[in-house]
Amino acid sequence: MKFAVAKRGETLVQLVRRLYECAPKSDLKRLIEQVVHVNPTLKDLATMPEETIVVVPEVDGFELAAAATITPADIVLSVVGIMQKQLGDLDEVLAAPALRQEAREKSILEIANSPEVRKLVGQEPELERRVANIAQQARERANRVKKLRELQKQAAAEFESDLDAVLELFAPGQPKRGKVDLF
Repeated sequence: MKFAVAKRGETLVQLVRRLYECAPKSDLKRLIEQVVHVNPTLKDLATMPEETIVVVPEVDGFELAAAATITPADIVLSVVGIMQKQLGDLDEVLAAPALRQEAREKSILEIANSPEVRKLVGQEPELERRVANIAQQARERANRVKKLRELQKQAAAEFESDLDAVLELFAPGQPKRGKVDLF
């Protein structure tokens, strides 16, 4: 079984011409049908998404262009590259909600501990207990968010390390961050 990767903005016709380099125009329809037969999701695409992995059928009477196909290792690298591209900086993505929550809790604590609020609640014991309770709950939530961020950072680091390990296994010396460029 052979595989290929679609280039940016490549149509099915362009892909087939690239895969079967010397194919005459009269056989193009048959070759497209063969490619679509083993890759049914390509049937309705005007242009393929970048880095679409395509199964390339061997068709009697046609030679595959040597540079057109990729190895299974290349597929893994392509998938890892797509994952890296889609995820971007995982830690930043995970951090955003936690940082917003942390800012809310900090704001609550600042208000609860402000001289103005202290002065107002000092005159009413029940109000003072309630504000103290609100502040305590905010501190507890802030501590939970801090622990969550630590776990998120650890998970993101482990995930990036795992991606690096996959890259090192299939392509020693490839850059460890950013898009893996195979083609």
